[in-house]
Amino acid sequence: MIGIILIIAATLFVQVVTMWGPPDQPAADAGLEELSQYLEDVDGYTDLNRVVSSIGVILQTVGMGLIGYALLRESHTATSHHTALRVTALILGVLVVANLAARSLNIL
Repeated sequence: MIGIILIIAATLFVQVVTMWGPPDQPAADAGLEELSQYLEDVDGYTDLNRVVSSIGVILQTVGMGLIGYALLRESHTATSHHTALRVTALILGVLVVANLAARSLNIL
């Protein structure tokens, strides 16, 4: 449950940058000072977008890890469930954890 909440929170958190949007472009006859301010604003917006996106990815990864852990734990501790359900939960848990581990691998 916590994993699902983290994934939803991360999705909403990343949308904060989209609400503000990038800075407005300067006018065609803008002076050097206005262009300099615009470039600083664009740089700040890019940094904010990068940081918020990184935090969103971290929250999503933790949420998926918790979901994978819950599936693996449930497949080993639930003795009253049918064997097919336990095997399905085990396979899903392994796939979720393997997906998280493979996300950061870089072969090239």
